[in-house]
Amino acid sequence: MIDKRFRKEIQDELTKKLVSKGYHEAVEQEQLRVASLTNIEDVEFGEDKSMRFRAIVVTAPEFELPDHKNIPVELPDTKVSEVEVEAAIKRLRDQSADL
Repeated sequence: MIDKRFRKEIQDELTKKLVSKGYHEAVEQEQLRVASLTNIEDVEFGEDKSMRFRAIVVTAPEFELPDHKNIPVELPDTKVSEVEVEAAIKRLRDQSADL
């Protein structure tokens, strides 16, 4: 009776756990840098208690950074005048004021 009633739920939960474990083992074994998992499909259980599935993933691209230490950078002037400070304080007072 339990088998008839809960078979589908048990199979679904077991499939999720086995697919998750198999997916993580395959990613680790192949040393993939997975950006996202797109889809899992074709889940099959063999008679010899094996399981097969296909996972479609997006991998992070491999690239080399160029030499960035010699790139010239122009820093903007960050001096603040007294007038700008007073204007900012007045603006904060006006925003926080109660009528």
